[in-house]
Amino acid sequence: MIEAHYIFAAVAVIGTSIGAYVDYKKTWIPDSVNYFMIAFGLIGNIVVSIITSSFTPILYSLFGFLSFLAIGLTLYYLGGTGGGDAKMFMGFGALLATFPAVSLWPFLMTILANTILISGLFGAIVLLARLTTKKPLFTKEISPSNLMEGDWIKGNISVGELHYTPKRTGIDKETIEKLKQLERDGKLKSITIKTGIPMAPAIFVALLISLFAGDLMFMVVSSLL
Repeated sequence: MIEAHYIFAAVAVIGTSIGAYVDYKKTWIPDSVNYFMIAFGLIGNIVVSIITSSFTPILYSLFGFLSFLAIGLTLYYLGGTGGGDAKMFMGFGALLATFPAVSLWPFLMTILANTILISGLFGAIVLLARLTTKKPLFTKEISPSNLMEGDWIKGNISVGELHYTPKRTGIDKETIEKLKQLERDGKLKSITIKTGIPMAPAIFVALLISLFAGDLMFMVVSSLL
């Protein structure tokens, strides 16, 4: 019989691969994918707890989910990460809290550590590529009709009675609708948004490394001792 944590890991890999592909193509992560991972992890661990007559699986899953919820919300409201990235880690917390450790610390910490390292490398590569091609760094112009909730607007917007000041959490649905109306009225053609770097591909690579290679940070530290 397949161990439950391998099923949870497979769901994490499939879900993250979908999120990474969409993030790479469109620079956003579908909420449906992240919510599915969260729900599958929590409900699945309830089932495992019932089958094994142990509260450990669901308690670990809840703790993992709530831990990454707290970390994700903090980083999101500080403007340090996108909402999709934060929700993806909540999915990891729910799915992989019981996955066997590959170093001295829990597996979830391995994913987090590997993500930090891979994201730094990935970010440097993307930055170098954009500098080489002389493309605008981290900004692009789009029409208001293409805005999505959470997009980061560059600069203030003042058109008619609308006065918008960018927020750390990005633009809200109500403001987007007002901007779309201005576009329909012919009063606004484009908006400059901050694009950042799509992090889901780096998270996906970090997840695969964590599952099949181990903890990069632990390997580096061990080699130096």
